[in-house]
Amino acid sequence: MLPQSKAQIFKEEIKLANKPQIDIPLGEPAQHKPGSKIDISLDDDQPPKLQPDPAPGQILQTEMEIVNRHHEEVREQHRRARVQQEG
Repeated sequence: MLPQSKAQIFKEEIKLANKPQIDIPLGEPAQHKPGSKIDISLDDDQPPKLQPDPAPGQILQTEMEIVNRHHEEVREQHRRARVQQEG
C-alpha cells in the first residue's frame, strides 16, 4: 500500500470532521448516597473528606474467610506437589 499524500490525508480529516456527531444521553446526575466512605460536597471547592472507619483495625468476617480459604488452597497445592514428586 502506498503512503497517502498530505492532500489525501487532509481531505479524509475534513470528511471525518464534517460527519454528524452522535448525541449520547448521559443519564441522570450522580446522587449522594449517605453512608458512603467519601463525602463530596458539590457546592464546595474543598477536597473530599474520608470518613472514619467505624471499626478501625478490624477485618470483616467475610474478608477473613476469603484469606483463610486462600491459605488452605495454597497449602493443598503444596501438599499435592510434594506427593507428586515423591510418587
